[in-house]
Amino acid sequence: MTQAMNPPIEPAHSEERPMLDPTRTQALRAVIDSLPLTERQRNLAEETITSLSPEAADTVIMAHQRLVETLPAALAAIDRVKRARRPAHRNGSTDPAAPTPNLKDGGA
Repeated sequence: MTQAMNPPIEPAHSEERPMLDPTRTQALRAVIDSLPLTERQRNLAEETITSLSPEAADTVIMAHQRLVETLPAALAAIDRVKRARRPAHRNGSTDPAAPTPNLKDGGA
């Protein structure tokens, strides 16, 4: 009897990801540097750069750009709301740290 020869089993290879081009890598590092990260978080973010696909890297870079572009307007809107609410305190104080009266107790 002749035994059928099984083909050799090759080790499983992880899917190779293309390396990011230097421009994307530099942009991702700029994103990381702009964030208030702990050292551990920064190290994890650096490790993540090597595993990102170009498409995922572009998504992160674009999201960061949108945040940077819209943040000043968002902060200005928050300031406008804060200024508008200050005179509305029923206790008459313009001090933002002043307590708001408890309306359940009749404002006392």
